[in-house]
Amino acid sequence: MVIINTDAWASDKDEPNPAPVSPESSEQSLVLGVFGFQDLANDYFHVLRQRSRPNIFKLIWGILVLALMGFTFYMVYQLLHDYFKYNSFNQAKVEWKKNVTLPAISVCSINAINYTLLTESMSGDTYNEGILTLFDDLLAQLENFNGGGYVLETLDEVDFMNLAMYEMSTGSFAGPDTFRTDISEMVLGSEYDYLFQSVGQKIEDFSKVTFPNDLGSCLEINDDGALVQSINGVAGGFTIDLNAHIDDYLPSTSTVGFMVYIRDQDEVIMMDRGGLAISPGTETFLRLNKKSVTRLGEPHGTCDNVESQFNKYGTHYNTVRECIIEKLAATMIFECACIPWYAAERLYMLNKTDILESGYTIMPCLRAANSKAEQAACFEDDGSTRKRRSLDSLKRLNLDLIKSTTRPKRDIYDDYESTWITNETVYDTKYAPYICGFVLQKTCVSFINDYLQKGLLEFDNCAEPCSFNEWEVDMSTTLFPPTEKYYNNFLKSKTGNYTLEYARENLARIHIYYDDLKIDVIVQEPAYKIQNFIAEFGGTVDLFIGFSFFTVFQLVEIAIAACIKRCRGKTQPKPKSPKKEKKAEFEPNESELTPI
Repeated sequence: MVIINTDAWASDKDEPNPAPVSPESSEQSLVLGVFGFQDLANDYFHVLRQRSRPNIFKLIWGILVLALMGFTFYMVYQLLHDYFKYNSFNQAKVEWKKNVTLPAISVCSINAINYTLLTESMSGDTYNEGILTLFDDLLAQLENFNGGGYVLETLDEVDFMNLAMYEMSTGSFAGPDTFRTDISEMVLGSEYDYLFQSVGQKIEDFSKVTFPNDLGSCLEINDDGALVQSINGVAGGFTIDLNAHIDDYLPSTSTVGFMVYIRDQDEVIMMDRGGLAISPGTETFLRLNKKSVTRLGEPHGTCDNVESQFNKYGTHYNTVRECIIEKLAATMIFECACIPWYAAERLYMLNKTDILESGYTIMPCLRAANSKAEQAACFEDDGSTRKRRSLDSLKRLNLDLIKSTTRPKRDIYDDYESTWITNETVYDTKYAPYICGFVLQKTCVSFINDYLQKGLLEFDNCAEPCSFNEWEVDMSTTLFPPTEKYYNNFLKSKTGNYTLEYARENLARIHIYYDDLKIDVIVQEPAYKIQNFIAEFGGTVDLFIGFSFFTVFQLVEIAIAACIKRCRGKTQPKPKSPKKEKKAEFEPNESELTPI
């Protein structure tokens, strides 16, 4: 610290060359030194010991020193406050590429069940026709539910039980070998199934690219990242023609067409979350802009890497969309006492049975329960932090179903606890009796959504992973087929010679492409790093009170020396005072004194 020389105030009465206060000789200076104000203290005491200095200047000096000390503490407080706010900012840049990998693409039919096949199978039998009537009535009631009261209050419990028991005993309406919509039949192609960079591509085995979804089945393309676009615009992208077959839709289906999901290669889509609706009779252009995003975790950000339970290839961390799907699937297991059929099929296909086992282990408890209290005890918290209220009515119905229906469609077990026969699908395993049928799942989803809307069921927020890709989508549409002449020349032979009216009610063309071969790279960075804090802290305290790391080292040395000196003083005997020894030297011995 630099102090302007004030010897102009010196007089003959002042002490010559006043020595600075030494930390070894003064407790006051030692305290000041510990806080880094030793130089300030020396200069200040030097000023005060000049007797000829006017009192007004001594006062000014005192106020100045106190002000500097207070301002320094305030500045350090502000620095600490700014650092522990853990602010961050996004650093963005654009990387231009020669080629960019297209995202994975999921194309799903909005209609889960082929109603034409279902009615043909049920016709001619009075009992089955009655079941079909119950099925239509249930779906209509769920579709017309407006949120007033609760879902189950609008259903006839006896009819619901009869319909669900029928499905549990004969196989799910949405099973792979029953009435599920076949997405492969919707691909409008002959020599090729889709175009990439204007070259026809053939799907050799649809079973390897078709996966179950809450909507039915989905065509999942480019999971391996093989489609790499190197030509700008529509001509360099992905194009597919589809036939919705709206004549096969359920009577309760309120929307026609397809759902398209743009996703990362490892991301899994199993429910209707975040998709793009494609209407028949349109040519849809999905122009993409890829972003590579890196987020910070605690304390600067909120990202969290939670490993997905449904990933196909190696380790993958949940996106927000996947997190919501997993929470809903887990809720169905623990609240509705059944495993979602699309989750069960996908997990079994990927040889991942953790969730299946977690649901299966609850079932013996349910089967052995003889009272409502015992049933409730089977549904203790599964370890998640979501806020839940029991869906008692649906649990009770499902418990009655489980106890009433003792065999699934395929009678291949000795008992439910024995080793099961490994066959082609999950419906041939020990899990089959506990997989939600289409009716039970549809009701359960409606029940859960109803509770979520009423605030009776809540989930914790889902965090983004710390590194992921996302795509901005610019969507535009036009009429398809554009003219009757175009339809007759290029599409009619593929549709079975249907009319233009039929084509505009059923056909859709989808283009997915990059206009610019670039990637927007977004990296979240700490706004105030530790090195920034150290630099500003050092500059502040050095500017106002002359404090530095050399001062710290000096204080450490003084503290160590003081401790050593104090410790030695306690262990060694104190030497006799020289004055006392001198006095004893001249003091006569009493035995040597002679009386007078």
